[in-house]
Amino acid sequence: MKSKVLLSGAVALAMATAVMGPVATKSVNVYAAETTQNQQATQNQETTKNVEASKNVLTGKCGDNATYTYDKDAKTIVVSGTGAMWDDMEILGNYDSVKSITIKDGITCVGENAFSTLSVESIKIGKDVQTIKRKAFGFVWGEETTIIPANVKTIEQNAFATIKNIEFMGDIDGFENGIVESNTDDINSVILHGTATKLGMIFKNSPIYKVIIAQDNTKSTFDKGCILSADKTKLNYYIGTNDKVVIAGTVEEIDAGAFRKKSVKSVKLGENVKNIGEQAFYRTYDLASFVSNKKLAYIGDKAFANSTLKKFAFDTKPKMGEKVFSRNSSITYSKGLKKAGTSIEFAKLRKKKYTIRFAKVNGATGYEVKFKSAKYKKTFTTKKNVFTKAVSKNDVNKMGITNGIEEDGTWTAGTVMVRPYKVGKKKKIYGKWSTKTLVLYYE
Repeated sequence: MKSKVLLSGAVALAMATAVMGPVATKSVNVYAAETTQNQQATQNQETTKNVEASKNVLTGKCGDNATYTYDKDAKTIVVSGTGAMWDDMEILGNYDSVKSITIKDGITCVGENAFSTLSVESIKIGKDVQTIKRKAFGFVWGEETTIIPANVKTIEQNAFATIKNIEFMGDIDGFENGIVESNTDDINSVILHGTATKLGMIFKNSPIYKVIIAQDNTKSTFDKGCILSADKTKLNYYIGTNDKVVIAGTVEEIDAGAFRKKSVKSVKLGENVKNIGEQAFYRTYDLASFVSNKKLAYIGDKAFANSTLKKFAFDTKPKMGEKVFSRNSSITYSKGLKKAGTSIEFAKLRKKKYTIRFAKVNGATGYEVKFKSAKYKKTFTTKKNVFTKAVSKNDVNKMGITNGIEEDGTWTAGTVMVRPYKVGKKKKIYGKWSTKTLVLYYE
C-alpha cells in the first residue's frame, strides 16, 4: 500500500509540476510582453524628442565639402568638413544673435559674407583655416578673446564688423588694411605672438591703445612707447603717451600707419631712418614739428596727409609717393632744387578743366606739369602750386577715359606728374618728377 501511496504522491507531484509549468511560463511571457511594451513606449518618446530636437537644429551645405549646423536652443553654429566655404552664403540670414561660431579643423577658408549679418558672442577658428575673407564675420561683442591661429595667413578688409579682444598667434604681414570695419575704439586689447608689421593699417579706423607683446614673441619688442621689430630697426607702431617723440637711433624704417591718428605734437627722426611708410603720420592732428635727418630717402603715400603740420624741411631729397602732405603744405630743401621733388595732393578733370594741386617747393621759380593718356601727351608750366587748364573736347576724346582703374570704379583721364624748376644764371635747374598720379575724371 505504501508503494501505491508513494506512487500516487509522485503522480500528484508530476501533475502539479505539469500544471505549474505552463503557469510559470505564462508569467515569464507576461513579463516579457510588458518589457517590450515599455521599451516601445520609451523608444516612441525618444523618437518624439528627436523629431522635436531636429526642428531646433538647422543643417546645410556651405562649401563643396563643408556643412554647417545651427542649434536654435544653444544658439551655436558649427562649421565642419574640409576645404573652403562658399562666398556670399550669409548663413542664417538676419538672425539677431548667436552665442558662438566654431570653425572646425579641416576648413581652410571662411567665405565672404559667411556670418556678416550676425551678432556673435565668441568665435573659435580651427587650425587649418588659412584665409578669412571680407565681411566674413559680423559683430563680435563678447569679452572673450578671439584667437587667430598662426596658420591664418590672410585676413581681408572688413573681415570683422566689430571686435573687442583679439590675439594673433602668428605673423600679421599678409593681412589687408582695415580688417575691422567699424571704428576700433571698442577694441580693448591686441595680443601679438609674431610680427607687428602694418599694425596701424590693419586697425586703421581708430588708433589702438593697448597692445600686449606675448612672452613667447621673438619677432617684436617694446621700447619707449614704440613697438619695434626684434632687431629694433623697424618701428611698427607707437603705443606711448608722450606727445614729443624722438625716434631711436637703431630705427631705419617707420612702418605704414605707425603714428596714424595718434596725438603727437613733435617728432624727431633718429639719424638712421631712411624710409617713412604710407600713412605713417596720417591725421596726426596735433603735429606741429617734424625734424628730419640726413639719410631720409623715401616718404610713402599720404604719410602726412590730413595732419596739422604744413611746413617741412629736408636735408635730403627723398622720393615721395602720392598725397604725402596736407593741402597748402610747403617744402624747403637745404641743398638746392636739383633732383628735389614734390607730391601731388589731388588731380582731377571736371567739366573739361584740369585742376592739379601739389606741395609748394620753396625757392622754385615754377613747375612743369606733364599729362599722359592713350593719345594725349602734353606738358604745361605754372608759377603756382595749383594748376588749372581748360581742355578742348577733341583733347578729351583723345584721352581714352577709362573706368575702374581706381578701386571704387572712378573714371580716370590718364596720369600726371609734376616737377619744380628754378631759373639760374645760365640755365634752368630741374627737380625730379613726382610719382605718377591718376587724373580722376568727372563729367
